[in-house]
Amino acid sequence: MRILDRYIIRNFLSTFFLMVVLFCVVAVVFDVAENLERLIDNDAPWGRVFGEYYISFCLALGNMLSAFIVFLTILLFTSRLAQRSEIIAVLAGGISFQRLMRPYLVASTLLVIGSLVLAHFILPVSNQHKLDFEVEFIHREFHIAEQHLYRGPSSTCARSMLGVRWGTGSSWSSGMGTGWRRSGWPARRGG
Repeated sequence: MRILDRYIIRNFLSTFFLMVVLFCVVAVVFDVAENLERLIDNDAPWGRVFGEYYISFCLALGNMLSAFIVFLTILLFTSRLAQRSEIIAVLAGGISFQRLMRPYLVASTLLVIGSLVLAHFILPVSNQHKLDFEVEFIHREFHIAEQHLYRGPSSTCARSMLGVRWGTGSSWSSGMGTGWRRSGWPARRGG
């Protein structure tokens, strides 16, 4: 790996992580402004607020916005290289444009691997801690388990929606969250 490759990868990754931190700081400021009253009313310990909740919040936000931030990083970093005439110097030195793009691909591959590791191994545990914190200190008065959000239609509703009249020997069943299904078949008429 050449000095140029290390230079581009180091500056690309540092610009990426700087932009992730900036996006997270802005998001945390807005989230604190929105949830501050609830956190104070529910006596949330500030060590857990910033050590548990907002670390998980920033990890999830950074992973969710990573593709967009990579796009912005490429625009910002490449425009800085072009503004300082570094791209012109590299191309004038005999390095092809495809060779110049190799460090970009290496850095992007590292970011994809990091994003996959984050999404599959770290974020599930982190999000569970974040959701437990939200239930305990932020959304204390609202619990989804008490709301009965998923209901299947009743048999009368299902028959009227379909406009079908079922004879004897047929029945409909509905279950919570399973939707409706016909569990019996009517007898055939006329062969």
